[in-house]
Parts: sequence; C-alpha cells; structure tokens
Amino acid sequence: MNSKKETAIESQEIIEEVETHEHVHGPNCNHHHHHHDVLKPIVRDNPKVGRNDPCICGSGKKYKKCCGK
Repeated sequence: MNSKKETAIESQEIIEEVETHEHVHGPNCNHHHHHHDVLKPIVRDNPKVGRNDPCICGSGKKYKKCCGK
C-alpha cells in the first residue's frame, strides 16, 4: 500500500501535469488551431422530423408517440 506521503506526492505530480498541459480556449487564446479542429456542419438528406409532426412510418400518430420514443 502507498503511504500517505507517497499518495500526496503522486497527487501533486498529477496536479502539476494537468496545470502544465491544460489550456482554456477563449478570447485571449494565443496558440494556433489546426484545420482538423474545426467541426463541419451536419447536412441532412431529408428535413428533420419534429416531435409533433406525423410519424414517418405512416401510422398517423405523432412522431413522439410512435417511432420517436
């Protein structure tokens, strides 16, 4: 088992590692972002089905009461 001293040292090492590698993005972000960081928008083939629209299966029920469970 680890002693309390060893556990405290390991905890401090983890904290130091996080502090040195953690970066919060914001208006003052000073590093360059790569093109692969940019998310592409989702493009649907068909229009989105709303919860209160008729179900796409043709049951006549609202989507939320049929296939949208």
